[in-house]
Amino acid sequence: MVRFGWIDFIDDAGVVRALVDAVVAWGKARGCTRIKGPLGFSDMDKEGLLVEGFDQLAPFTVIYNYPYYGPRLEELGFVKDADWTQKIVDIPDVVPQVQYAALVEKRFGLRAVSGMSMKAMGRRYGKELFHLINTAFAELYEYTPMSDRQIDGYLKSYLSILNPDFVSIIVDADDHVAGFAITVPSLSRAFRKARGRLFPFGFIPILRALRKTDTIEALLIGVLPQYQGKGASIMIFKDLLESCHRYGVTRMLANPQLETNKKVQSVFSDIFETHEFMRRRSYAREIG
Repeated sequence: MVRFGWIDFIDDAGVVRALVDAVVAWGKARGCTRIKGPLGFSDMDKEGLLVEGFDQLAPFTVIYNYPYYGPRLEELGFVKDADWTQKIVDIPDVVPQVQYAALVEKRFGLRAVSGMSMKAMGRRYGKELFHLINTAFAELYEYTPMSDRQIDGYLKSYLSILNPDFVSIIVDADDHVAGFAITVPSLSRAFRKARGRLFPFGFIPILRALRKTDTIEALLIGVLPQYQGKGASIMIFKDLLESCHRYGVTRMLANPQLETNKKVQSVFSDIFETHEFMRRRSYAREIG
């Protein structure tokens, strides 16, 4: 199989055919019989064409494309291979389920990490967190495990922009990561105000959004298989909810979730009021 990603084209059948034919030729030369995408080198890259939700303000961490992208690929014989959905999660004042966090903590010996800077958190738990992703996501659609070199690169790239108040790490009795969630303030409106330029004044709305916003984006959430379904996610959300209330956050945009991954779909819907606002799709076809 050959993957393609980072695809952009004007609304012209000849242009998209030329792009796809180039990928097909590259794949054929290497013995590939199937083409699939858009996908990245790993799940940390942006995946899937937007197929629903074009009227919504796209989170800055995901792909946005024009409505003609999907139909143009379908004209070339591509069909749906997988869909991801995104949900808006309303943050209420009270979430009854979090009352069980203390029970989960006592029963399984789990605790939330607190009082650490992002730099210290990264040094102590960073690599372990990404190895947890490799374990928890291993069976998901087209997942590619991250190497230690990739993990080092991601830690270097992202640690400096994360606020520890919006990062929840749950550890076991031996201080090993059992589950986590990484969220960031939504910067979509700020980038729109900046009009794509940091200078001379574009950085101002971005800095303001980093300090105060009513919306956060959930980039990653993961729980080790042995703690899934045992309340670890309740501890994660209790930790995040305290920060949301302190910062005045009223909603969270969930990261793209495979529609077939019922576990992660239910993690949000079992606790919060949610509604779908965007859908993304990976396409595939045989190489003729």
